[in-house]
Amino acid sequence: MAFLKGFNKLAKYLAEGEKVLSPMSQRDWEDKSVAKVKVLDDKILRKAESGPSFSPISVDGSTRMLSAPHFTAYIVGVAVYGLKDGGVLQFIPGSLGTKFVAVRATRETLKKIEGDDELNFVVVKDSTGKYFDENYNGTDGDLLDELRVSMENKALMQIAEKDAGRLIVVDGPVYLDHWAKTRLAQMRLGTLEKLRERDFTVVGVVKRVKSRKLCTPEVLDALSLNVDERHCNDLYVISRLAPREGIYVVGPFEAVYGEKQANNKGRNLMYYIYRDYMPDKVFWYISAYGSIYRVEVLKQDYRDEVEEIVRYLAYHTTKRGVPYDIDVADSCARRYSASLLVMLRAAVKSYGVPLTYESEEAYRLALRDVARGA
Repeated sequence: MAFLKGFNKLAKYLAEGEKVLSPMSQRDWEDKSVAKVKVLDDKILRKAESGPSFSPISVDGSTRMLSAPHFTAYIVGVAVYGLKDGGVLQFIPGSLGTKFVAVRATRETLKKIEGDDELNFVVVKDSTGKYFDENYNGTDGDLLDELRVSMENKALMQIAEKDAGRLIVVDGPVYLDHWAKTRLAQMRLGTLEKLRERDFTVVGVVKRVKSRKLCTPEVLDALSLNVDERHCNDLYVISRLAPREGIYVVGPFEAVYGEKQANNKGRNLMYYIYRDYMPDKVFWYISAYGSIYRVEVLKQDYRDEVEEIVRYLAYHTTKRGVPYDIDVADSCARRYSASLLVMLRAAVKSYGVPLTYESEEAYRLALRDVARGA
C-alpha cells in the first residue's frame, strides 16, 4: 500500500498543529418535512416471495473518524461487489480512486498538506473550494458525506464505463434527503443522470431508518393506523403494519417535493431551493423478521420491473437485516475502512498525539471489525 508512507507524513503535519479547534455543530441526519408523502397502492402490505432473479452491482461506502483537539481526520473505504469483468470486489482506495481521507485542521496545516505531492490522497477543501479549517461552517456528518458521496460517485461512473450491468444498488438513499446537503444531492443527481443515459437503474437501500416520512395525518389515515404523530417514526409505523415473522414489503409510497406545507415557517433560503429542485422519489419499507430498512428509487425510474427488484432484494435479506448484495459490499467496506483507521491511528500515535476518547473507542471497534472480517 503506497499510501502508508503518506500516512506517516500526514501524521507529522497533524502533530505539529497547535490551535485547538471548536466542536462542529450538529444537525438531524434526515430532514423531516421537505417532502409530502403519498400512498401509491391500496394493497400496501405484501409478503416477499421468490420471483425473477437479478444480478445487481452493489456499492457501499464506510466512513470513520479520528480526532485530536487540533484536528479531525475523516476516512472512507468504498467496496463494489458484483462486477463481471473478473474482479468480484474493487475498492477505494485502490483501482477505483485515491482521495479517501479528508482533514479538518487549521488553515496553516491544511496548506502544508495541500502543497505536499505525497499527500494527494487527502482532501482539504469541499467541492466549492472552501477549506475544512477552523472557520468551516458544517458538521462532521457534512465532511463525511462530502468524502463518501464523491468517492461513491467515482465508483458509479467507473461501473458505467465498464458497462458491467444494468442494475446498481447503493448503500444509502439515492440522494441525500436533507435541505442542508443540496450541493451533495446535485452531485449525486448528476451522476444518476449519466447512468440513466447508459440505461442503468439505481436503487438505494437505507439501512439506518431515522425518518418520520409516514408520520402525517394523511398517510396514517390511508394506512388506517391510529398513531399519535407527535410520538411517531417510520420504524414504529412499519412495525404496526408488518407481521414480525417472515419478510414483507410495505409500499410503495411517493415522496413529492416542491409542494408547500404548513410547517415550513422559519426555514432559510436553502430549504426552498432544495425543495423546489429535488426530484420525487418512490420508496418501500422492508420488514424482515423484525429488521426494517428502506428501498428507494427516483420517481422517473419507477416501473413494474422495479417492484420485482424490490421483492428480489427483500427476499434475499440476510440475518443482518439487509439485502445480500449490500451485505457483502458493506462488510468489505467496513473492514477496509477499519484497516485504514488502524494504520492512520498508529502513524498519529507514533508522534505522541493524544486522541479523544471517542476516537480510541472507534479504534477498538475498528480492531474488532478487522479481526472478525467485519
